[in-house]
Amino acid sequence: MVEDGVFADWQEKIAKQPIPYWDELPAVDLYMDQLVSYVNRLVTPLNMPVITATMVNNYVKKKVIFAPVKKKYQAMQIADVIIISLSKSLFSLDEIRQAIDVITKDEYPKKAYDRFVDALRLRFKGEKPIPVPPSMAAERLMQDVADLVYQKLEAEFLLDQLVSQNGDR
Repeated sequence: MVEDGVFADWQEKIAKQPIPYWDELPAVDLYMDQLVSYVNRLVTPLNMPVITATMVNNYVKKKVIFAPVKKKYQAMQIADVIIISLSKSLFSLDEIRQAIDVITKDEYPKKAYDRFVDALRLRFKGEKPIPVPPSMAAERLMQDVADLVYQKLEAEFLLDQLVSQNGDR
């Protein structure tokens, strides 16, 4: 059994996680070590796996993100690495790239990314988004991914609590 207060504390911590909007991303282009450090500062408090320079290089080689310009990563690549970091344990890199491509096909990446952050922040606050019809597939996909990210974090927290209570760790 997980105590209500412990779970409430966890929910409060998650609700405060600052997943940045596009305009809150670094105003300057980042070198690899800066990109890795920046993204890891976002995902570490969520107990998500950190990224490494090798991983980012693989994302570029596999064309999951665009190559840096003069060894610097711009807002689009930073946003993509954040999305990948949040969802790589749920989807393959190819699926993540496909989702980003189909969502941004008819919409600017900035607007699509900000809508995804809205969906994440809403779920992290424990709120459910207003359901959208299947005809709005891109919006529904973003909501579903945000929900899955939250559900995975919650399930991992609950499992960790149950295992630690049973003395198995």
